[in-house]
Amino acid sequence: MRTGFGITTIMGAIMLTCPLAGMAAGQRIGAGLEYDIALGDIDNGIGGYVSYEIDLPAPMTLMFEVVYAGGDFDVAAGSGSYGIVGVGGALLFMHDFDAWTGYLGAGCHNSFNDFASINYDDKLSMLWIAGARFAIADRLSADVGLRYRTLRIDSIDKTIEPNPLDADAILLRVGLVYEL
Repeated sequence: MRTGFGITTIMGAIMLTCPLAGMAAGQRIGAGLEYDIALGDIDNGIGGYVSYEIDLPAPMTLMFEVVYAGGDFDVAAGSGSYGIVGVGGALLFMHDFDAWTGYLGAGCHNSFNDFASINYDDKLSMLWIAGARFAIADRLSADVGLRYRTLRIDSIDKTIEPNPLDADAILLRVGLVYEL
């Protein structure tokens, strides 16, 4: 039920902002790699992301993205590999400097979690974002970012330990952004 609500909320936000896309001065797509430095019960992970951005009135930008990260875990209830798919968005505040563009922001993902041998529920995760972009060509930029993700995942079986599973992480990102 919560997963359906999360997907409906995120898709509704995307559909409501699509009319803004026609009025927006700038739109960008991005893709890259992500390395997750685990701060809790799971091990470090690695994955990738795809993003779409719409400029709002300066200095705001609305970003939507899909993220995948996977790795291993070893907790009292079991061990194995995990995969986390995040679908969500964020509000970024951008500022142009002489040779680069910096940004700060906050957002959330509905995290769809797949833990081998343990049934953990899907959950909403919060993100705090900082990063910089460096122009490579007229419409292409290199993106370097740092994020802090808070994600505490409840087990469907309440006897499983740890419950909730602490999946907080620092996310390091490197990617490319293309101006449409």
